Amino acid sequence: MSFPLTNWDILQLLRTGDAEQRSGMLGEIVTIYGPPLFALARHEGQGALSRQDCEDVIGDFFLKCVQEDVIERADPAKGRFRNFLARSFKNFLLNWIRDRSAKSRSPSGGLLSLHNLIDKHGRKLEPLAGESADETLDRVFRLSLFDTAPGAFEKSCRSTGQEKKYCAYMSREIIPKQGGTREPSYEALAEQYGFPSEDAVGRAVRTARDEFRYLLLALIAQDSVSSIDVQAEFKLVLATGLHHDGPPLVESRSGWFSRLRGMVRQPAR
Repeated sequence: MSFPLTNWDILQLLRTGDAEQRSGMLGEIVTIYGPPLFALARHEGQGALSRQDCEDVIGDFFLKCVQEDVIERADPAKGRFRNFLARSFKNFLLNWIRDRSAKSRSPSGGLLSLHNLIDKHGRKLEPLAGESADETLDRVFRLSLFDTAPGAFEKSCRSTGQEKKYCAYMSREIIPKQGGTREPSYEALAEQYGFPSEDAVGRAVRTARDEFRYLLLALIAQDSVSSIDVQAEFKLVLATGLHHDGPPLVESRSGWFSRLRGMVRQPAR
């Protein structure tokens, strides 16, 4: 399994890469950090900013990052990448609100649309009662980061022709925890995905568990400043990503969930 680039590697590509590389790297940053910045805007706006306002200000912020090389100023010696982004965003947000009060603003549009990212997490992006701005940022960052892991794991499994391993692991260990449902038996998974035996399912799930952990640690390392920080964050990311606080999982959960359903082996008639 390939090891994902750290955010500090991504920053180097932003500094030295061609236009296509820079666009791709910025897209990775927006995918993970867009939702927590949205939640931070909702917290700091204290009800004065609508959801559309928050989408607009994030779009404007990332546009500024591109135009003025803001992201490239990050320094791993000064702490986590998300804290650097949060500090930069808070300053930008204050100016954005001030400018908006001085003149009428039109929708920002332009660089990117965050609507799908925001809509995917729904009410989980709203600040919780008694939650500080930093707590909101950290919680939604961990949620956003965990949500990118299944897609990355699916891509890795597909590249080696091991889609069944991905399906069995997600169906056995991730989806039941997130949805508050009972995990399927190895027998059921063997029939569902076409494994030759229950033992084969067990081996696939155990292998996938190790590989998913490795990948999630790699994603966490993108934002962290030390191995100790990575291990501490790993437990928090798992707790946040697997937390269930609502009704059973529905089909619109995420793109990876819809694709997983499409891989289910149809029973013979």
